[in-house]
Amino acid sequence: MSNAFYKNGFLIKSYEEQSSYNVDDTYFGIGRYTTWPLDTLTDTVSVRLTTEAIERWFGYQDNRLEVVPDLEYLQRYANHCRELNISIFCIQVESLNSIITTAHSLPVIRCLGYEYVDADMSTSCIYEDFAMTDSYVQNIFRPIKQYLNQYGLFDSMDYVQKYEICRKQLIKEGYDMEEYFSPTVVRLSEVAIDEQSVG
Repeated sequence: MSNAFYKNGFLIKSYEEQSSYNVDDTYFGIGRYTTWPLDTLTDTVSVRLTTEAIERWFGYQDNRLEVVPDLEYLQRYANHCRELNISIFCIQVESLNSIITTAHSLPVIRCLGYEYVDADMSTSCIYEDFAMTDSYVQNIFRPIKQYLNQYGLFDSMDYVQKYEICRKQLIKEGYDMEEYFSPTVVRLSEVAIDEQSVG
């Protein structure tokens, strides 16, 4: 199996905290802020943009990540967020999953690290596991948690694999660890999206 990461595409997040997370201020991963913030809005443009993404990229049952490979769409989405005064940022997503890929590039602001996430690109499996309050679970994860970087993510695949070993051990011992639709290791970078980013 090849360990070459594919550049899958991009996603837009608002700075609105996801209500289900009691977030450590340093954490800046998939689980922290609202992904695709227009999804719940009912104005005509938001509905049209959300429907377009579902029809073009998201509405398939093939384990693809809910990312967008098309910069022109991303720009329209970002512009509408700005018109609605929704403060946003853009994340580039890379993974071993080759179902969606993009050749487009946006300027990288900062490399955030590696995370184990659900294909919905809203759920961090790592963050949810690390937030479990059971003391035995905390003890199992404690050695690997020390390797989290300043964004609450891992700097290498090796650490993600160590986390996955801990998780499998807990499942084997009968702990009820959340089951996710299509968990995937991703490499995340914050990228610049503005009027100049797209030609």
